[in-house]
Amino acid sequence: MTIAMNDSDSNSQRPSVKQIGTSHDGSTLIQVGHDLIHNQQRLLSSIDVTDEARDGAKVFEPPPLYRKAVEVLEGTRQSFPVVVLESAVGTGRRSTALSLLNRGNPEIILDLITDWQRPRTNELPCEKNGRYLLDLTFEPDTIAESFARELQDFASRLQRFHARLIIVVTSERWRLCLPLASNITIDPGIPKPLKVLIKRLEAAGSPHTLVDLRNRVQISEVLDDLEAGQFPPQRAAELASTLASTVTLDEATASRINDEYFRWRSYLDQQLGKLRDVHPNMRQNDVARQRALLIAAAALDGADAEAVLTSSDYLLHNKKAKPQPADLLAGPELSGLLESIEAIREGDLIFLTRRRRGLDQAILDRIWTERPQLRSYLLDWLADITGERKPAVEYLDQISRVLVRLAKEHRSIEVLDVVFGWLDGRQQHRRLSIELLDGLATSADIGPAVRRRLYQAASSASTSPEALAGIAEVCARQFGRKFPTMALTRLRLLLDHSSGKAKPSALSALRLLALVSEQMRQLVVRQTLDWFGSKTTQAAGSFALTTLLDARAKDATIEGVLIDVVRHDELSRRIVDGFTKLIGDEQTRPRAFELADAMLKQADAERLDRSAVLDLLTPAIQPIVQEDDVASLLLGAAGCTQRELFRRLVQINSPLRVSRSEV
Repeated sequence: MTIAMNDSDSNSQRPSVKQIGTSHDGSTLIQVGHDLIHNQQRLLSSIDVTDEARDGAKVFEPPPLYRKAVEVLEGTRQSFPVVVLESAVGTGRRSTALSLLNRGNPEIILDLITDWQRPRTNELPCEKNGRYLLDLTFEPDTIAESFARELQDFASRLQRFHARLIIVVTSERWRLCLPLASNITIDPGIPKPLKVLIKRLEAAGSPHTLVDLRNRVQISEVLDDLEAGQFPPQRAAELASTLASTVTLDEATASRINDEYFRWRSYLDQQLGKLRDVHPNMRQNDVARQRALLIAAAALDGADAEAVLTSSDYLLHNKKAKPQPADLLAGPELSGLLESIEAIREGDLIFLTRRRRGLDQAILDRIWTERPQLRSYLLDWLADITGERKPAVEYLDQISRVLVRLAKEHRSIEVLDVVFGWLDGRQQHRRLSIELLDGLATSADIGPAVRRRLYQAASSASTSPEALAGIAEVCARQFGRKFPTMALTRLRLLLDHSSGKAKPSALSALRLLALVSEQMRQLVVRQTLDWFGSKTTQAAGSFALTTLLDARAKDATIEGVLIDVVRHDELSRRIVDGFTKLIGDEQTRPRAFELADAMLKQADAERLDRSAVLDLLTPAIQPIVQEDDVASLLLGAAGCTQRELFRRLVQINSPLRVSRSEV
């Protein structure tokens, strides 16, 4: 922390030392004597993506307007340190951005993690030679034109520090900013898919050349489709990965690669195409039954027949109970149903993917993209069939994987409604919901949207106590380890929640994070002290600080904090000042006395470092030692630590109103 020191105030009765600095999370911290003032304006956190950029450079194929972006950054006559890559998701924007930032081989490239109310440049970092990637794709609203105006001023600062910022965004979100930032906004286009394929095959050391691939009709058809540019670059990358792992490219393998590339298009055209074209002799109800079975088999690939058939019936009729025997007797037999969708039965299990790898995903993708009006119904169905005593309850983990893939592949925010809804459900659904939200919150694609939803839910008065507790658990898991500042922000919201019912879960999560590592503990302690030093978050800080200093807890949190009291001068001063404020406030003093008493007893029992306890308590109690209620802490069945505390206070404040003989 960079500190500026002010001289003592000649108008006051005692010296006033003022320190102003930048806290661990980029916020402003001011200390005047024992009074902490915290300005919570902070900078965005970030993750190091230097290795990703370096690795990507080996296979990067520039899009058509890549040189134009380079010219903006490095123009000989005029240059600008900001470039906005405005294009659709999945067109290679991130790869292009990382390539631009990697030019000149910078020491580090940072991916900024958005966690703000709205985009603002005063929350963007700017260090010497900094290289920053800012993804605004998942902003919930159209970005205000004021951000474009702010960028002009921020660019001057970047220029002075020889830093660069690349923004990736969709045209929908950027439309208000475009008129003011047209000179730096570029749609880079899509790189040539065949070039992407060739470069990746060469990098992987694949023996297959373009000539070899053209010699196979099925692969040649794929290459023609790639060349037509109907699919994003990611499809070329996936194809390269498949080909690179294929040693022998025989006819059967080539045919399989063709089918997988086209997502089993001919099969799905037959199963899901126009009714009059593919099923001219079937009644509409029979076609609907067959398609419901196909979808159920895709979602439950490898499940038992009863689960698949009953789930398909739920989808077809939206039933909440099992079908009647008459319906079952009048319907077609299982073998005929499976034959119609070309599924394989092994014992009592039904598989679609034994013959066609990836068909289960292709079916659900086709339904999702071609029948958007069914999306909400499909999600409700997936949630329904995994409920208590429902047909697919034993396959909850499998359905969760389906939901995660839909969320990531299609950037589907709708999936989050289902997952969040499970937080209020029974234990099995709730456990899975926490795991899913934790995984989605740390993902590179839909992660920003999930983290925003966690923030909104944590601050909403309508969120149920069960959901609030679930959010706290998510914050204590991998999300908290990867994005600790974000997780702590959400825990603070839970501590301040109007219901008051989220405090136990939030405090438990706080302690779990503090136990992860020394570095994490110190971050948690600093953040807690920041909250306590701000008028707007002081209550949350008080709750957090008292739980971190509670020696009666069964974990080792307090032991770690006391280590910091002994070993880290800067943090030690802050901890002591925080506890001094806690014990000096009449409202929090009773709780602080309880904490102090517990520390003294644990030190006597040799469970805590005696010296560290005394180093914390002595300066904290000293300012109020002459007050009447302090005697309750210093008198009674004195242990050796309590007697040493008394002795130290006597030396500092002699004479005391309480004589030593009374102890």
